[in-house]
Amino acid sequence: MPHGLPLPPSMAVRTVPLKPTRSTGRLAFARVLAAFGAAVAAYEAVTWGRWLAAGPQQITQYRDTAATSWTVARGYEILIIAVSVWLLVRVVRQCRAQRRLTLDAQLLIGGVAALFWDPFGNFLQPAFFYSSNWLNLNTWTGFAPLVVNPDASRMPQPLFIMLVYPFGLLAFAMMSNAVMRAARRRFPRWSDAKVLAAGSVAAFLGGIALEAPMFLLHLWSLPGAPRQLSLFDNVHRYAAVEYLTTGMVFAGWAAVRYFKDDQGRAFTERGLGRTGSVLAMIGWCCSLLVNDMCDVGQTTGTRYGPCPGTPGFRMPVSLPGPAPFS
Repeated sequence: MPHGLPLPPSMAVRTVPLKPTRSTGRLAFARVLAAFGAAVAAYEAVTWGRWLAAGPQQITQYRDTAATSWTVARGYEILIIAVSVWLLVRVVRQCRAQRRLTLDAQLLIGGVAALFWDPFGNFLQPAFFYSSNWLNLNTWTGFAPLVVNPDASRMPQPLFIMLVYPFGLLAFAMMSNAVMRAARRRFPRWSDAKVLAAGSVAAFLGGIALEAPMFLLHLWSLPGAPRQLSLFDNVHRYAAVEYLTTGMVFAGWAAVRYFKDDQGRAFTERGLGRTGSVLAMIGWCCSLLVNDMCDVGQTTGTRYGPCPGTPGFRMPVSLPGPAPFS
């Protein structure tokens, strides 16, 4: 047909644009996550920069090399190193084969960003402690802008935990995804919500399998958490806030990895470039989180004073002398 002539009505009807294949709401959510991820990354960069400039140190006070927990901690460290090496090789091969930053690679980056918030339960006051029987470095919380707890960096941050966030959480997501795929095969008419529920149960049980031995062996503890609905006795308090949020985090990792659109993209990847997708993944992973530190039991005379929930507790915003590790 010559150029410039009007189209017949029958043909003009066929020029109506197709409906968008992507949900505007989901695109907006991914962009909000990316913006949040960018802000989080900036805050983390400032804090980690200050921490590294000060020179992180290992905390060995109260370490007991004769305790069972010392030996068990070495076993956990060997296990997480083996898992980390296996997953790193697997993810690198995926990236090279697909010539892009795969979703699992983005989850590893998101896991590193989420690690930053692990010790932030002590941002206001001591609430969560790790044992110095772990190989560790003093934590970075005390170097964060606007931190309230003046002794926040006295907690040992285990190297085990530093690997659990990027690699361990990906491994648990893979296990939960296996359960979700099995549920989909067994019950093909199940809704996505039911499939996610099955994966969430697996995530919840996985979290308990990881953390229960830690509380029983005093490799970490939660003296500042409520006692209601806690597992075990008060000395080994495995608080509900811990096992519920751990299950939620594991389920969140599994969900973003499992649910994809018809082009194989997670909701953090839709409508965004590579950098935007990474920032959205950081935003998603971080949104799921947002020892000798104080007097408790036979430990007395600390710089901070009584722990939360113990007689004489108050929440100081300043303490005598220079802050440790600053």
